[in-house]
Amino acid sequence: EKYDDDDDRFYDAIDNAIEMMNEDDEEEDEGLGLDITRTNTTQDAFTVFDHFYSSKDCVDMSRNGLRDLAGREGYRENPYKCTNGILTAGFGANLQQSSTARVFEAAGIYNFDDVKNGNAVLSHREWYTILLKHVNTFATELNTAFPGYNTLPSNVKDGMINVTYQLGITSLRKKESVVKALKNLIKKEGSKEDLVEAIMNMEVVYKEKKKKYGEIYKTRFGCIKNYILGK
Repeated sequence: EKYDDDDDRFYDAIDNAIEMMNEDDEEEDEGLGLDITRTNTTQDAFTVFDHFYSSKDCVDMSRNGLRDLAGREGYRENPYKCTNGILTAGFGANLQQSSTARVFEAAGIYNFDDVKNGNAVLSHREWYTILLKHVNTFATELNTAFPGYNTLPSNVKDGMINVTYQLGITSLRKKESVVKALKNLIKKEGSKEDLVEAIMNMEVVYKEKKKKYGEIYKTRFGCIKNYILGK
């Protein structure tokens, strides 16, 4: 309807229009209109990532490296058991690790237990934020464990964050050959090829070949190899 500007209904109509626009912005911000298949986890990961990614995001990983990581982890809003039997949600977030609860808090999300128990579902944006926080946490841990890590080329750092995302920093630090190769590369006393060889020779990459997740690990670490070598 059309109202005169001295009619109160004129201003009520403006207020309603602004409120509706704000609601639309909120829906866009949460990604409520995204085409999530809930069957193709890789495609869903790319859909959520592409919707929310911004070059202004403060994240210690290249866009391509982060997008590839998201796609390989897949995306699910609700908790599920991964191929290793671990309770997982979002972009491969391990809900059985206490460190994940700390990542939730760093992201400003304080209902970790409710999410873990299936009593709360996070928005797409919240899971995307947790992905960024996870990556930044691993980057900080790598730089702390390996002084000089930040001086490495971006493709090598992308590869190492991928490795840490798979294993966790505690497990990674127990891989003596990888630790040695990474330290040597930082000191310019070793090569990227040495680091890749150490990673690909880790027992976790090939020992479970007959099990389903053994091949998944082999595939993921093969991609990590290409990242580090810049292929």
